Amino acid sequence: LPAAVGLKVLEIVIRDGLAAKAQVSGARLAAGLRGLQQRHPCIGDVRGRGLLMGLEFTASGGKDSASISDAVTDAALELGLSANIVRAGASGGTMRIAPPLTVSDAEIDLGMELLDAAIARVMPAA
Repeated sequence: LPAAVGLKVLEIVIRDGLAAKAQVSGARLAAGLRGLQQRHPCIGDVRGRGLLMGLEFTASGGKDSASISDAVTDAALELGLSANIVRAGASGGTMRIAPPLTVSDAEIDLGMELLDAAIARVMPAA
């Protein structure tokens, strides 16, 4: 049964061109995150591949990177954006962002708006 499920998943990924879609959607996501990086000095790096991205925070405003990442994660969730919910101790100040392969452009854009608002809530402009 698990093998049959795996084969069906592969069939759908190929049929719907989800790997190519992940590349296109990932480029949109990366561009949005780099835009946030330009607006928020607390973002040190944007990295990743496809739809699996990392947003690395740097210590800023008297807060360490891990506490900024945790606070942004909490603020984003309050605003309706589910991102970085599973926090690994080793990730420190890096927020993991991994929308589904079926994410739409409108959902990516909304996610960037909500993430922007969450960061602004945690790290208000001086």
